[in-house]
Amino acid sequence: MSKSRMKLYKKGRKYYFRPTENGKPVWKPLAETKAESEEMIKEYLEQRKLKKSKVPNTRVSIDAVIDRYLMDKFSSTLTTKSSQKRYSCVMRRFQVFMRQYNISRVSQITVEMVKDYLNQRHEEVSGKTWNMERLVLFNFFKHCIDNDRALENPVEKVDPKKLGDSVVEHLDEEEVHTLLEYMRRKVYSVPYYEIIKVILYTGMRVNEAIHLTKRDVDLQRWFIIVQEKTINGKVWRPKTKQRRFIPIPEEIRDIILQQMETEGELLFQNTRGKPLVDRRILERLQAACEKAGVKKVHVHSLRHTFCSMASMKGIDPQAIQEVLGHKSDSMTRRYRHLKPGYLQETFEGFKYNDKED
Repeated sequence: MSKSRMKLYKKGRKYYFRPTENGKPVWKPLAETKAESEEMIKEYLEQRKLKKSKVPNTRVSIDAVIDRYLMDKFSSTLTTKSSQKRYSCVMRRFQVFMRQYNISRVSQITVEMVKDYLNQRHEEVSGKTWNMERLVLFNFFKHCIDNDRALENPVEKVDPKKLGDSVVEHLDEEEVHTLLEYMRRKVYSVPYYEIIKVILYTGMRVNEAIHLTKRDVDLQRWFIIVQEKTINGKVWRPKTKQRRFIPIPEEIRDIILQQMETEGELLFQNTRGKPLVDRRILERLQAACEKAGVKKVHVHSLRHTFCSMASMKGIDPQAIQEVLGHKSDSMTRRYRHLKPGYLQETFEGFKYNDKED
């Protein structure tokens, strides 16, 4: 593949190009200037060549790799301002810290250097924040390995901190009914009630729900398909980067059909045809909780609620795990939080035989 075959496309403020990977054309975001975009294409072609030879690209500087990594994350999985800010702060802080060493490439970063950085952060932040920063760095080095810019992940040698089990907030069945009744009666200019009810009945992540397109809905089989897609020229990928199917229960089919009749490609959108903002959804949810007289919860708590309710209704744990998109059942177990009343009913009448054999 030669540079001359890589045609530049401008969509909005950014340039894109469309190489073929694994036999399929894919859209790749570049920069806002043509010159920088051409440099990025040149680097991409070098990476392709190096990948074939299994040789890491040691010529790319740490600064350039971090810039490319953040650009890639911002255009794919990190779509909210809060997550972009969090990742950017961690990577820029790490970038500054690495300048004290006489190195210029990612492949030169050692386990000891990473430990020095994380030990310093241990004195400044909580255990939860420390684990988050460690995970960001782990993902960064994994990205470097996947793109042949490093041979190993030094963060693998640094264990995460063990924290006490946190309480996962969720609503019970009565609270769900009260909340939805309040939101159904209230008039919103955008579909806040609809998206919150859909999340409660599907267990989707809020980021997945706000990026649903009408192409993701299978009305014949009543499935929602969570998958990679291009929206307004930008590639969006689910958190797990895997395609999965979510059944659409009877309770929300009217909402789905109603939203399918709206204008635009998105299933849920604001008055300008843009995706809903997760911060605005949180604000409306917590305001509704307060007005309806139920405890305030986060939008992600709706996902916990779905898992808890599905478990108590006897749905197969493996099916719940598939719908939620969890790679292991440990996270699903953490979400369940069965009510004491349910546990009491389940074990009612439990006893050992009175007579010994």
